[in-house]
Amino acid sequence: MSAIEERSTTPILKGSAMLRQWLVLGVFVACMLIALVVVSGAAFLQGRQQTLESARQYASQSASLTTDAVTRTLEQVRWYATLLGEAVDDHPSEQQLQERMADVLQQLPALRSLTLFSADRQVLHSAPEQLGVEVAPALLESCAHTVNGHQMMAGSLRLGTPQRGRWPGDKATSSAWYIPVCALLRSNQGHDYYIYGALATEFFEDVFAGVQASQGGDVSLYSYRGELLMTVPFHPDNFAARLEQRARSQNLLERNAYGELDLPGQASTGWLDRWLGRTDIGVLAYRSPTQYPLVLEVNLSADQVWSNWRQSRTRLLGLLAVVVVILGLLALYAAFHITWLMRSEQRNRLLSAALRSAANAVFITDTSGRIIWVNKAFEQLTGYRREDALQQQPSILNSGKQSAAFYERFWRTINSGQVWQGEVINRTREGKLITVNQTVTPLLDKSQQPQYYVAIHENVTEQKRAEQRALYLSRHDTLTRLPNRLWFMELLEQQIHEETAPLSLIYLDLDRFKELNDTLGHPAGDALLITLANRFRAILPSGDLLARLGGDEFAFIVHSCRDENELAVMATQILQVIQEPYFWERQRISISASLGLTFREPGMLSSPLVQAAELAMYAAKENKSGYAFFDISLSQRVRRRNMLELALRSALDHDSKGLWLTLQPQVDLQTAQIVGAEVLVRWDQAGPDEFVPLAEGSDLILLLGDWILEQSLRHMQELDQAGIHLPRLSINLSAAQLERQAVAERVHELVVRYGIDPRRLEMEITETALMSATEQVRENIHQFRMLGIGLALDDFGTGYSSLSLLKDWPVQVVKIDTSFVRAIGESEAAESIIRGILAMARSMGLQVVAEGIETDEQAAFLVAEQCPMGQGYRYAKPLVLTLFMERWQQQNGLTQESC
Repeated sequence: MSAIEERSTTPILKGSAMLRQWLVLGVFVACMLIALVVVSGAAFLQGRQQTLESARQYASQSASLTTDAVTRTLEQVRWYATLLGEAVDDHPSEQQLQERMADVLQQLPALRSLTLFSADRQVLHSAPEQLGVEVAPALLESCAHTVNGHQMMAGSLRLGTPQRGRWPGDKATSSAWYIPVCALLRSNQGHDYYIYGALATEFFEDVFAGVQASQGGDVSLYSYRGELLMTVPFHPDNFAARLEQRARSQNLLERNAYGELDLPGQASTGWLDRWLGRTDIGVLAYRSPTQYPLVLEVNLSADQVWSNWRQSRTRLLGLLAVVVVILGLLALYAAFHITWLMRSEQRNRLLSAALRSAANAVFITDTSGRIIWVNKAFEQLTGYRREDALQQQPSILNSGKQSAAFYERFWRTINSGQVWQGEVINRTREGKLITVNQTVTPLLDKSQQPQYYVAIHENVTEQKRAEQRALYLSRHDTLTRLPNRLWFMELLEQQIHEETAPLSLIYLDLDRFKELNDTLGHPAGDALLITLANRFRAILPSGDLLARLGGDEFAFIVHSCRDENELAVMATQILQVIQEPYFWERQRISISASLGLTFREPGMLSSPLVQAAELAMYAAKENKSGYAFFDISLSQRVRRRNMLELALRSALDHDSKGLWLTLQPQVDLQTAQIVGAEVLVRWDQAGPDEFVPLAEGSDLILLLGDWILEQSLRHMQELDQAGIHLPRLSINLSAAQLERQAVAERVHELVVRYGIDPRRLEMEITETALMSATEQVRENIHQFRMLGIGLALDDFGTGYSSLSLLKDWPVQVVKIDTSFVRAIGESEAAESIIRGILAMARSMGLQVVAEGIETDEQAAFLVAEQCPMGQGYRYAKPLVLTLFMERWQQQNGLTQESC
């Protein structure tokens, strides 16, 4: 195949090269997959660390900002409390003090109420709604508590534990809460005052809510004592956890005044957490302002820290899964493709080996027609060695037997990308002509244009010779090598269709040829036919045709005679060569012939023309005139024959109008009792001697025979229904039915349909029908035997090989021909033949039926010779079904009376 690679403008990728490429692709895909997993894992780990750092930074910033906001608020409260204490030194009126406190509350929205009392805890002034309200001692106690062992300093603030209500002493049923705030004031005169206020929890919720709105998380405020002062989200139950939180807040203060902590959750067991890092870790940031004994913490839970990262991780994992699936599919496709390529390469190797060792010659050409590859069979078939054939054109095999138009059609077909197949006559290197069955297949490129041509040559030279031999034998008589009847009719039709010249026909039949065969044997008859065929060829004018129609019949298609006189001269020449001496085994033999002559009239077809010549031949035979022309009287016979043929065909096509069956009883000759019947067909247009041969000369015998079969079985069914159980019904079969139809299958179908026991049927067959011995005949006879149907040999003793038929075929009954029965009392030879048939039948265990018994003398002779059965007008003529039933009933009635 190297020549292909050299020739092609586009390099042809070999299977091994493609395999290597796909292997490289598979390794690349695997590396990409591993790299993708590694990079993705690193990206996930980096993203996790960034998420954790971002959460820490956010918590730290949120804690700082929130602490600053709380500190500013408390500083404002302390500053306004200081100003209020200084105002008390001026001894303002009640009204002025009330306005001053109202102004402070207006400036500080975080405060709901203010109460001013002396160092001895006497209320000096309060909000109007709190006037007269006694402050709980426990609240005032908070202002006297020490922090880390130190008394409360003047100018400092202290926050108490959150209380229910809007301010101290609030009896409202609302769910409001406040945080007590206490400030110690020292006036310029050195007097100490306490200001007690109620900080609204809503204020802290608003401050802390900013953190939640951004990223969520819990914001809580504790005292140094560990008391939970405020938390968001706010809920009263949260304050129940103050003891638990106290320990944590004190622990945080022991660490530092500020910081961030990671809060691990439960141990993670998920494979993603094990691979990409734990995601159950929360973040806590805390701050403690230097001015106040407070601790503020921002607590981000694991869900708040990692929720976005988990979502991103899920999306990335999904994308990674899609990419992995795509790469996996690509790798799987590559694996399958590699496997396919390996198998293809193996198949290609096998195919290449098969082509090299193929029995048929194979060669490949490029588009310019140059041979680039041949196998061994090509070398053997053509005689060209591989080296001699490469780069040559296939025209080296051209024999010149194909025309230019043939090659034009050939190239037009394969250049269009279609397969061409046909027979070609080639010439080998030695000059020998061979016939090959050639198939040329274009190999197309991606653009569907031919790139190479693969030609396969099957040597059919011997096959063609055998076909020609078979065709010759099917068209020629094997004895004389003349055209047979089949080809003669084809040639006659062809020449009638062409009508190139006057056409006449001579139909020849040898006289007493059968006697010659019977006397001297068939070899003598065959030698005579060969001699006559050669003599006829010698006198046959150029352009005329001679054929042997069969037996002792010949025919001449004549174009050389323009009128009856010239045709008569030619007939005389034929008779003269027939009368020339003929010797067989030193014995001189003389023979004569009868010729029928006719000219074709315009519009006359082949069958009427042959019939006319045949009728003229019969007229010559009757008149012993040697030859006779077809005349009007014979034409009338032909017309009647044609008319009857059309009428019979019409009758069979239209419910068998005018046709009916009769049953001729077959009797026991000793008792004259009916033991069977033979089916005989009748027609109202002609007698059986006329229309039965007419049907046998055409395909009508098949239609007529099938009709007889079905009507016979229907008659037998009617007999059974009438209580008449006929032991045996004999039906005649023609040679055409046995040779051309599966008649046994048809009979089986009918016996099943009509419910008839096939063992009560008997098929009458002539010797002629059995002499052909074709496969279809043998199959039909075999199936009859398997069904139990009897076989009767009709007209026994009149044929050429009656005794051999009894040996070769399963015959149970022989029927003595009418010609022998009629000669009883007149011919001792006929009587001797009858005695011989009866003796032979007894020795072979065969039944015998004598046909045509018409006289008492004939009946008496047959009874005396112990012939078992017979039929004829002496006992009964053929009867229609109703009369046959009456005859049967009369017979049974007589029998009963005799009993």
